[in-house]
Amino acid sequence: MNRRRFIINTGLGALGLYISPALVSCTNNNVINLNTILDQSYSILSSTNFLSKVGNETFGYYQFDEDNFTIENYKGKQSFIFYKNSKIIGFTLQIEGNDFFSQNEKYLSKSIGKYKTNFRNEFGEELQWNSLGKVIKLSVNNFKDLPQLTFYSEFLEGLNLVL
Repeated sequence: MNRRRFIINTGLGALGLYISPALVSCTNNNVINLNTILDQSYSILSSTNFLSKVGNETFGYYQFDEDNFTIENYKGKQSFIFYKNSKIIGFTLQIEGNDFFSQNEKYLSKSIGKYKTNFRNEFGEELQWNSLGKVIKLSVNNFKDLPQLTFYSEFLEGLNLVL
């Protein structure tokens, strides 16, 4: 009898430990959804938990850590959300490692189409897709003494931003 009770209690405890982070993350109302943020007013960012803000009313960016933003199909370490003239014009997602680059080059090419290579050299590579009024960039660095990072960026077309 005690053996059965122990197994049930251990199972319920493990299930509680497994589910609790998901419940806590669901209760965070200040999470920014990057899938729907482009071309919205930047005032929605000021009521969230951001790490830092740089800029003024004309141009700037907010920096978010991984617990305060969400984006479909991607998991990043940090995000930078850029605004200009009170409108959100783009974001960049910082992802650790370079595995993401090769995986998503194929995925984006299959779903969006042909890409343009902005640069490819010993320091890194950057690819660009244009789709439905926005520009998507995927870049990776290859610096020897720095951690390898991949950057995924989306911004509104025609703004000529350097992200």
